[in-house]
Amino acid sequence: MLQNMSIGKRLAVGFGLLLALVALVAGSGYRSTRLASSLAMQVLKVESPLVENSQRARANTLGMRRFEKDVFLNIATPEKVAEYQTKWKDQLDRLNDRLAVLDSLEAEDSGKASIRSMRADLETYVRGFQRVSASIAAGSIKTPADANAAMTDVKDEIHRLSELIQSFLNYGRPIEVHPAPSDVRALVGNVLELSDSKLRSQSIQALQQGAEGPVILNVDAEKLHACFINVVANAIQAMPEGGELKVAFRRDGDNEVITFSDTGAGIDPEVASHVFEPFFTTKREGIGLGLFFSRAIVERHGGTIRIGSNPAGRGTTVTFILPLGALGRHT
Repeated sequence: MLQNMSIGKRLAVGFGLLLALVALVAGSGYRSTRLASSLAMQVLKVESPLVENSQRARANTLGMRRFEKDVFLNIATPEKVAEYQTKWKDQLDRLNDRLAVLDSLEAEDSGKASIRSMRADLETYVRGFQRVSASIAAGSIKTPADANAAMTDVKDEIHRLSELIQSFLNYGRPIEVHPAPSDVRALVGNVLELSDSKLRSQSIQALQQGAEGPVILNVDAEKLHACFINVVANAIQAMPEGGELKVAFRRDGDNEVITFSDTGAGIDPEVASHVFEPFFTTKREGIGLGLFFSRAIVERHGGTIRIGSNPAGRGTTVTFILPLGALGRHT
């Protein structure tokens, strides 16, 4: 039975059973406690390779990025370039080994699709690095700045790969938030600024409406920032031919409501009913954990998140409803 569960579900079951042992020891007999302990150890014994290989896969990804930078920084010294290219290749080989192990541990098609997505991102990045390395050897790229510029079109893939591996590892673990007074409007502004090149390249106009001053809420800024990045990225993917992304702020009783509305094709109601489920995705890229984690983060703040097609026309709207508490205000 356990082998047929997804990796994340097995992790959740394993850690859940371990927590349950505390109650069992106090209120149940030895046989029940022993059974739960056996089941938990069975799960965690299987998942030890998962956790180890996921952690090492992410470390290998970061290692590749580090040695990529070392190659470029030493571009004028062929011996150093060759040394760091060898180290980069070693990290690549190790990463491919880790992904192969993760694929062997995953039982569900959705999990295997996630790993295929990781491999696709890796292949795109590798082709880009090898192309730039060949240009360095040929002498057509001579400075670190030129090398970095030549890698621009594949940078997204290596960043996404690192995030996918981290999401894969995090699934099944509880979300922790560390709230502090934060300007949520500034968070949105930063996300739009980071996405500016993508927005402009696809002729997407981004607009903010509502609050003109700071919107201060007691939130975990880093995690909420990640939620906004995911929603904006989804909106950009929904408008390959251009369009408009409108972000609006409004007060609704004791809540701050933040809406992200795009002018893409909209979302089917059946799809909308599943998008917050883990590993659910209709896209070739990604592993279907972005909105799952977003909902978990928002709910940890005491809020809600909704998604649906725009009632007034084409496109999709994602709505964040966050409690104002004592700190929420427009200033």
